[in-house]
Amino acid sequence: IDVRTKEQFDIISLSNSINIPLPKLTKIKSLEELKEKSKPITEINDKTNYYVICRYGNDSQLAVNYLKNELKLDNVKDVTGGLNSWSHYIDDKFPVY
Repeated sequence: IDVRTKEQFDIISLSNSINIPLPKLTKIKSLEELKEKSKPITEINDKTNYYVICRYGNDSQLAVNYLKNELKLDNVKDVTGGLNSWSHYIDDKFPVY
């Protein structure tokens, strides 16, 4: 789940990621709503692992806390350092903006 704005997501994103900006994500009140917002990327159930990313890692931490505390999801992880770190440590060809 990429929690950046749609405009930032449209600039560059990881393949197979879905865009749910943080303000919209924090309005989701159930796993069913999250499933609906996640279509058509994947089939989601209570065993699905969620990886949350943003530009630098700050908003994704907030999103993970929200998903854990409000939706009671245990299988949620933050991509530490966001896309900026992804570019430096995982894929050095991934553009940084």
